[in-house]
Amino acid sequence: MTEILAGSRWAPIRFHHRERLDLPPKFAETARRVTSLQAEDDTRFDAAVEGLTSRLDVSGGAVIVMTFDDRFALLFENWVASCDRRGIDVRHRTLVFPTDRAAFERAESLGFVAYFDERSTLLQEMTESGRYGDRPWTNYMYHQNWVIQQVLQFDLEILFQDVDVIWRQDPLPVLAAQGADGADIQAMYDGPNSRFQPLYANSGFLYFANTDRVREFWAEVYRRHDMVGYYRSQQEPLNVLLAAHAHRGLEVVLLDQDQFANGHRFCGARTRPEDPWVVHHSWTANLAEKLDRYVANGHWYLSDDALGSFGPPRQSERSPARLAATPPGADEPDASDGRLAQTPLELLDRIRRDRDALANRVEAMLGSTSWRVTAPLRVAKDWVSGRRR
Repeated sequence: MTEILAGSRWAPIRFHHRERLDLPPKFAETARRVTSLQAEDDTRFDAAVEGLTSRLDVSGGAVIVMTFDDRFALLFENWVASCDRRGIDVRHRTLVFPTDRAAFERAESLGFVAYFDERSTLLQEMTESGRYGDRPWTNYMYHQNWVIQQVLQFDLEILFQDVDVIWRQDPLPVLAAQGADGADIQAMYDGPNSRFQPLYANSGFLYFANTDRVREFWAEVYRRHDMVGYYRSQQEPLNVLLAAHAHRGLEVVLLDQDQFANGHRFCGARTRPEDPWVVHHSWTANLAEKLDRYVANGHWYLSDDALGSFGPPRQSERSPARLAATPPGADEPDASDGRLAQTPLELLDRIRRDRDALANRVEAMLGSTSWRVTAPLRVAKDWVSGRRR
């Protein structure tokens, strides 16, 4: 599926079990259009870089990067409040990429360095996302990949994080230390979601070292707008590419899930981390559910007045209170991919894509060194379970 660059010694990366997948033309057409429009955005951003970096404190060698629209600016403010509560200075270490004028003004009013391109056609065409995986969400993923691609050109390490996070301790010293020890990319563990095998990396909390291997990896991620459109997600193709580049020598570290807690740790009867440094409230279908999850776990740092038209956080249909009643060991539905809100045809299409992706990953795994090395462990596990073949 990936074109071989001239002189490359690596075989193409396959996203599916078939040798070639003929995507519907609309995905390639959309990818070409997005690439063309982002090239125009590149030129305007390049002209603004010097002014932006001059306002940042990058003495620590790293910059925090975030992007959001006005509706989700509420969660950005909550992250800021969580940092202020613990005396963590983030304002001059963060570069924000709001996707609309209102979010830009909100970020600047809080003392952050922000970049907003009013002339960007892609930003002008953005609409509010109703749930994970819908078309507006996919358009946002194109923008997120662009943001990371631009900042990787800086001579800095980068922490990219989604807006639905809180900090209870500054993670940058630990992330920087692990980067200095050889980690190229550090990612939050996304939980037991089969879509993101084999690494299960969450694309909403990524720390990038300032290395050529990292830039080469992300350049390939950035070229795959067609796969982002096909999966309606950037995280699924990202995990395939991340695993492939790890095989090529990219050092990938999955962060300790007790210190860097992803949203799956706050679902159902799963054990909550006792003292996490960072909490990412993913595994939620929409903004209302995120607000429920925040307040139920004591992670809401703003007053109810800040919620405006949303009103006080309330228990939604899939609220933490209801999830907590799930029997231990029950298979928790994955709200993160929006399946609960899909039509039967959409769900069938998603199942087919999941099947193709899983078949490809299994085929890629069979015969690999790790598969052969772990064969005795699998046999022992089957024997203990009484399922020896």
